[in-house]
Amino acid sequence: MRKGAKLSISAAAIAVFGVSGLVAIRDGVVDTAVNTANIEMLTWGASGAAPGVETQRWVREDLEWAVARVSDDPVTHELLGTLALRGLSKPDDARVAYERYRETLQMRPSSPYTWMRLAELKYRTGDTGAKFEDYLQRAAELGHAEPEIQREGAFLGLAVYDDLSAPARAAVDTLLQAGIRRDTPEMMRISRRRGRLDVTCGLASGMASGIDSKSSQSCQGTE
Repeated sequence: MRKGAKLSISAAAIAVFGVSGLVAIRDGVVDTAVNTANIEMLTWGASGAAPGVETQRWVREDLEWAVARVSDDPVTHELLGTLALRGLSKPDDARVAYERYRETLQMRPSSPYTWMRLAELKYRTGDTGAKFEDYLQRAAELGHAEPEIQREGAFLGLAVYDDLSAPARAAVDTLLQAGIRRDTPEMMRISRRRGRLDVTCGLASGMASGIDSKSSQSCQGTE
């Protein structure tokens, strides 16, 4: 091989390595921004304290910056959707949340959490019709063993239990039963808050595993 050809190949290899290195650096910076925003948002739920306007602003700006550079990361889209869903303070928030969640599902259709967030969006905007039921059922189908899905499905489903179609009600029952097996008192608290101890107690009474004595006392008089 001629010397000039060898130099050309070496130069090309260096160029490819340089581009790959830049891409890795870019992706690393984006990952850091997304992880930082995610951690910050997790503290909001853990503390129960509402974040300040300035905090929400930098989180949103960092996530929008990240998604503009790496558009195929489902986590970034979902976090932006959750940020919009959290407040729904502006008329545009519901649309933003919906679009971000749908974008997430294009890349990660098997996530029960995203389906449940869509169900929550429908519930919070007063639309508990066919789409709400579909999202709820998809979440239950994909994540019935997940505690967060059980909790949220029970909370949303029991709020409109009597209005649900038979398939949607069955999905809520599945989540309730899984939740009862995992943590009966928690399901009782959610049901009491929704004023639907009768539903949970009725399901519990037919379960072979039974329930603890305190929960059993809570169920007295609900039949």
